[in-house]
This record gives sequence, structure tokens and C-alpha cells, in this order.
Amino acid sequence: MKVSKKISYMLIAFLILLNIVFRYPTTSHELGVDSFFVHGLANSISANGYAKWAIHPLSIFGVYPFSYPCGVPYILSGVSQCTGLNMEWTIFLVAILIGIFGMFNAYVMAREVKDDVLFTFLVAFAFSTAPIFLYFTRWTSSPRHLFLALLPLLMWTLLRYHNKKDKRCILLFIVLFMVLSAVHRMIWLMIPILFAYFVAVIIQKAAERITISKKSLISILATLLLGVVVTFIIIFIGNPLFLILLVFIAYLLNIPLRKLDKNVITPVIVSFILGLLFVYAFIIQFSPIEFYSGIWYDYETGYFFEGADLHILVLNMLSNYTGHVGILIVFALIGLIFLLFKAKKDFNDWFILLSILFLLPILALGTYVSVLILPFLSILIALGMCKILHIKQIKKYAFPAVVGCLLISLLFSSFTICHWEERGIQYGDPAKTWIMKDETYSMALFVKEYGYGAFISDNRRIGYRLSAFSEVPVFPGHSAWPMTYDFIDEVTSVTSSDFTINMDYVFIANNTAENDYNQLLVLDCDNNTAKEILSKYNIHYYIENKDMQIQNKFFNSVREKRYKMYDDGVGSIWYIQ
Repeated sequence: MKVSKKISYMLIAFLILLNIVFRYPTTSHELGVDSFFVHGLANSISANGYAKWAIHPLSIFGVYPFSYPCGVPYILSGVSQCTGLNMEWTIFLVAILIGIFGMFNAYVMAREVKDDVLFTFLVAFAFSTAPIFLYFTRWTSSPRHLFLALLPLLMWTLLRYHNKKDKRCILLFIVLFMVLSAVHRMIWLMIPILFAYFVAVIIQKAAERITISKKSLISILATLLLGVVVTFIIIFIGNPLFLILLVFIAYLLNIPLRKLDKNVITPVIVSFILGLLFVYAFIIQFSPIEFYSGIWYDYETGYFFEGADLHILVLNMLSNYTGHVGILIVFALIGLIFLLFKAKKDFNDWFILLSILFLLPILALGTYVSVLILPFLSILIALGMCKILHIKQIKKYAFPAVVGCLLISLLFSSFTICHWEERGIQYGDPAKTWIMKDETYSMALFVKEYGYGAFISDNRRIGYRLSAFSEVPVFPGHSAWPMTYDFIDEVTSVTSSDFTINMDYVFIANNTAENDYNQLLVLDCDNNTAKEILSKYNIHYYIENKDMQIQNKFFNSVREKRYKMYDDGVGSIWYIQ
């Protein structure tokens, strides 16, 4: 679609304005869960001039014990010091800039896929207004926001290098890959995408030199079809006796497969093979393989369905990805079908298809895969919409319908964000919420004015929020927190860590601060050992939330034997020693 530069600039300006409006704050303070933890790390960098947890080269990437990826905390600290803004407003400014930056990166990536103004606009629109991108780039400092914003630019370097042979893209790719590694640990999930790139290169070169006969392709198709049926029976039916049906299925397939050789062209057979691979890649994650053990728990409860049955898990997964990507995901399915059955696939097509194919077996990881797959789904959404717009029979009605879908998509994203906020208001501070109450902020200011040393809390999430604004550390914290606030002086007993799907570190070490914390919880506050632990870590206060009064020996004894110095109806502070 050819339009004037003026129209192109107007569309970009519209996207910029739209992204700013979507990020207008609707709460009194920053949002999120990880945000306040990162806020505290950035405070430490500003106060000390360096990241105290970076004691090993691997600490920069957050894979050494008691470390965290340094990228976002350093950016926040640097911007805060350069602008003079406090850390909370720095987080707000950086989030808006990253949101706009991500939109531009999606636009650039789309132009490398297809140099068409409408297509690039739709990709940038779908990407930047996806609920998960809005969630991570509102008033929050979750490292996922920068990772997600940089991901389309990384995809652009791969596509650009292959299409233009621009060697500068190699250097840019290396730099971006290192930056992403220092932003979030999910970088290892890039392996399927990089593998897809190399497989796409091999396929394109092989297609120029090797010709596979139609009979061979039909044999591959038949084998895959039987493989999918076998896997389906084993996973969803669970009765091996049904495998006897394979004999009848193979017999029934014999006649139509023979006709394929005469009546169907080779590209269509290849498309069906790809389609079966997509089906197989999706259903394999429901198998009892050890790799997938323990990752389905989150899908047992959803917005619409509850249960542990396979069909419930699938429905909740689809609902989850619709909530993350947006309602335009329907067009992604249309784009996928179009790309699968495209007769002459170029490198870009193969790269997109294979990237999605290799990510399908790990869809159960939810949020992390939503981040990685969003750029590709945005491309498919744009392809699906453009395909509909080019159908002559409905061209008269297609454009208004697409515009209407874009408006509905904006409403859906707004609803999703409001729903997440509503959950935060409903549950309050303690449970699964990403909103901080004003009372928690007021308590943090009280601690900042009158507190010293460290404090202990019955809720780690509230503890990080209080620490972020009071600049008084909560004990013991997790990840890089103990090292950042001197609860651990050095890392000892370092050993190799077994690889698991949820691993945080390449190495593991003994967490002495966490051990002391667990010991403290079973002691009376007047116990000599308890007093030694409190003195060792300079702990002077116990802070609790009224909605989550944890019952253990230490907290109960503090409530009985120490005096309360602050109570606002939501939280309370006891002075311990």
C-alpha cells in the first residue's frame, strides 16, 4: 500500500500519542511486583556508586548466586542522577520512553519483513498496544519491559543481516544480545529463535540445491500424521488399546494419500507437513515428560475455567495468551494459515514460521513465552489483516471492519489493564496484586524519617515496597538483595546447579541470611539466639500487614512483648530492640 510521507508521519505520531495516553498513571504510585525490588537495587547503586552484588562477571547477568541482571537498575540510577528526579518518577519516565522505543523497534522490524506502510503500522500497533507490553511498560520497572522493547530490534538485526548482508548487523546483534543478557535471565529462551534462524538459512539453501520428490513428501506427511495420532491417543485418551485403531487409520489414509500424488501440487503438501508439525509441537507439552512437570499449576485456575483436566488447561492457556497478546490474536491465526499455505516462502516467512514452531512446545511457560512470541504474533496479525483487506469480494466492507477491530482491540487492552488493576484493589497489598496502597507509602515515609538499621516483615512484597521508599532495607530479601544490603558478606560453598526449566543461577550457594531468618521465626524474641541474630543484621523493627498476620513464634512474641510505634489501620510497626 503506497501512501504519502505525510500520512506515514501522521500514523507514527498517532502511535506515539496512543502509547503516551495508555501509560497515563491511574494510581498514586508505581505498580508491579518486581518493580519495587529493582527500585531498591537502583537506590543502592545511587547511594554507593556501584552494584554491590556484582562480585563476579556472571553477576552482571544475574546467574551467579545472590546476583541480579544489572541492566535496568543501572539505567534507573543513571537517569535519576542525571535528571535529578526521585526514583519513582524516574521509573515513570523510563517506562514511557521504553514503551515508545519498543513501538519504534516493532515498526523497524516490520519494515524489514515487508516494506509496506499499512503493514508496518499494523505490526507496531499490535505490538505496542498488546496488554502484556502495556503491563510491563506502564509505571513499573520490571526488567521485562526493556527486554520486550529490545526484542524486535534484535529480530531486525537477524533479518537485516540475511537480507542485506550488512556486516554491521553482526556487531549490533552481539551488543544487543549482551544487553538483553544483562537485562533479564529469560535470554536462554532465545535459543529456539536462534535455532529457527539457522534452520531457515539451511532450508533456503537446501531448497535451491535439493529437490524432494512428491512421493517422499507424501510419505513424510503420512508418517507425521500417524505420529500426531499416536501422541494424541497417548496423551489425551491414555488407553494404549486405542493404538489398534492405527491399522484402520493407515488403511483409510491409503486412498486419499494416493490421490495427493496426482491432484495436489508440492507446496500444498509441504504446507500440510508444516501444519502437522505445528499440531505436534503444541500437543507434545501435554505429555508426561519430566521437562514439563510442575508447570501446569497456573493453568488450573483461569478467568473462565477451573480444573486440572486437559481441556481446561488448554482453554485457560488460550485465554491467557489472548489476555497477553490482545483480541487481535484471532487475526494471527489467519496470518499463520496464509503463511503456511504461501506457495513461495522466502527467508522471512521461514524464520517467522520456524520461530513460532520452536516456541510452541514451551507455551506452558506463559508470561516468558508471551514476551518472546509477541513480535512474531504481531507480524502474523498484520499479515492476517492485510490479507483480509486485499480480498476483492469484501474489499468494500473490509476496511471499516478492520478499523472497528482496531478500536475493539484498544477497548480490550484497556479492559485487561483495568481488570488487573481491579484485582489489585480487591486483594489489597498482600495477595496477588501489583498496586501499592497509599497507607503503605505513608508508612514508608515514617520509616524513612524515624527508622534506622533494618526491619523484618511478615510479607516480602510489602517489605520491598517499604524499603524502596524508606531506603531502610527489609531482611532478608532474595536474589541480589542480601548481598546488596550487606546481609551476606561473601558467597561460599559454590557448586554447580542442575539445569531445570525454572532455574535462576548457574551456581548455587548457601544462603546464611535466609537460614538465620528461618531460625529466627521459631524463636521467642527474648531468646538469646534471636537477639544475636537481630544484632548481627541490625534489625530493629517488625512491620506487618493487618490482612496477613502470619502466626509463628517470633512474630507472636513481638506482638505480645514489644510496643507498637505505628498503626494506620492497614499496617503496624513494632520496635524490637
